[in-house]
Formats: sequence, structure tokens, C-alpha cells
Amino acid sequence: MLHHSATFLLPLFSAQTFFGVPKTTMPGRGQNAGRALGEGYRFLGIGMQFAGGIVFFTLGGVALDRWLGLMPLFTIIGTLLGATLSFINVYIKLQAFADAEAKRKKAEKQK
Repeated sequence: MLHHSATFLLPLFSAQTFFGVPKTTMPGRGQNAGRALGEGYRFLGIGMQFAGGIVFFTLGGVALDRWLGLMPLFTIIGTLLGATLSFINVYIKLQAFADAEAKRKKAEKQK
């Protein structure tokens, strides 16, 4: 919870201040600004998972190479494996998002 002396800063960090739009809608979409922001953070998280998977498997390959003395082999395998698995993960998440969005739009049309 914010300290009462810091509450004067809240209007400075609103959507209207930064983007010149009302807090309730985004231009041209009629969406709730919070929903649009939440979707943006979802995609940011997916991108971070993609990068993190590649880094994790690459570092695992480097560790195996140092331990076994086969320097480029497992680094390359780890990088390729991390990229492939991360791509599959992103694809599955984006397909699920697209399916949910299609169902949501279909439900809105039926109202």
C-alpha cells in the first residue's frame, strides 16, 4: 500500500498522462485499458520465457562442455535444443491465446 505522502504521484503515472487517452478505453478498440495492458504483459512474459529457455539450455551446454572437455559440442546442442523447445512453448501459448480470443469474440457477437 502506498504511503499517503506518495499518493500525489499517482496522477502523474496514469494512461491519460502518458498517452493522452482516458483510463477506461484504448483508441480504436473500445477495450478496457487494463485488459490491453494485461495482454501486453502476457506477451512480454512469453518473450522472456523464450529468451530464458535459450539461455538456460545454452548455459547447461557450456557447463557440460567444461565438465566433459568437449567445448563446442554441448553448447551448440543446448542452444539448438533451447531454441526449439522455447519456440514450441511460445507456439502452444500463442495458439491457446488465439483460441481463447476467438471464443471471447464469438461470445460477444452472440450477446
